[in-house]
Amino acid sequence: MMSTLPPKTGGEIYDTHLYRHAESQGWRINYLSVQKLREEARARVSRPFGWLPSQFVSLLTAVALLRELRTLRGLVVQDQEYSVALLAANLLMLLFRRGTIVTIVHHIPGYDSSAPESGQKRVYRWKNKVALWPSAQFITVSAYSKRELISLGLDPNRITILSPGVDRAGLEIFPKTHPADEVHLVTLGSISPRKGTIYLAEAFVKMARPNVHLHLIGSTTVDADYCELVRDMLKREGGEAAHRIHFHGRLEQNEANKLLSEADIFAMPSLQEGFGIALLEAMHYGLPIVTTNITAQPELVEEGVNGLLVPPADAPALATALQTLVDHPERRRTLGENGRQRLAGRYDWETTCLKFEEQMRGLCPPG
Repeated sequence: MMSTLPPKTGGEIYDTHLYRHAESQGWRINYLSVQKLREEARARVSRPFGWLPSQFVSLLTAVALLRELRTLRGLVVQDQEYSVALLAANLLMLLFRRGTIVTIVHHIPGYDSSAPESGQKRVYRWKNKVALWPSAQFITVSAYSKRELISLGLDPNRITILSPGVDRAGLEIFPKTHPADEVHLVTLGSISPRKGTIYLAEAFVKMARPNVHLHLIGSTTVDADYCELVRDMLKREGGEAAHRIHFHGRLEQNEANKLLSEADIFAMPSLQEGFGIALLEAMHYGLPIVTTNITAQPELVEEGVNGLLVPPADAPALATALQTLVDHPERRRTLGENGRQRLAGRYDWETTCLKFEEQMRGLCPPG
């Protein structure tokens, strides 16, 4: 049970690689899109019953799920994003012994085990623990995400880390064409609060370097209100720098490859990442990285080795780090080459998929 096809986010790319590998190895797979069921339920409600609360859509989705799952047997692989919606179905599967549930966890939205104790934190901890409880096994992507799962009270022996890969064959490197006196920054990911886009925009303005351009590659519609907030800030405070920030939206892979090839620095000021496939892509292109020193990012980026780490939600610190790399091209090249070397021979999808299949065979034979 995956999320969407074709994949759009890093998590969906991960899920799809596993799904397609299993299919290629002869596993008999029933693919069920929770998102599609939810959209169908919403469409049915909006026409005659638009006044009903959104919880009614969730109820209809759960009913549709139960109807789809009632004939299934064997292994059920699902994404943690849908674990709350799937809870009723999962409990019934356990009750009637119809299958073994495996949950893929990228990160736990809204939950941070290191945050001070609060009512909201306790609610999120309880909600996620209950939703994940029916799973027999967890596949996660980083040591950070494993720690978060353990903090919920889940058994560490049921948690396996399988890091994502990088699609080297699909990431063509083009020659740089921009003038030598220009510096191009790039970020890859939806314009959303979790990605910290507004801090990057603020840092770019603070840098005040007229030879620098910032390219934002990623959806502007995932959180349209937040995107508008970023644009409004640039109108008020951006001045001339606002004209050197380019909103590209979601691009076809070839177009994204061209912009990554043109780039000199990669920035990702995320407030939470379960892994960060975009960091691997930046290393593939030999780019020095500026990212935050929290969640999973320090597992991939080492301070002063292949990038610079800054505190989260800190535009001045981010501006200082970016300015350092803008002003020191030799350091950019050194950090970028270190990243390329660090990536060599590691993080390939084939290894991840083979390990995933091995885990699944231990739980349920194919067929």
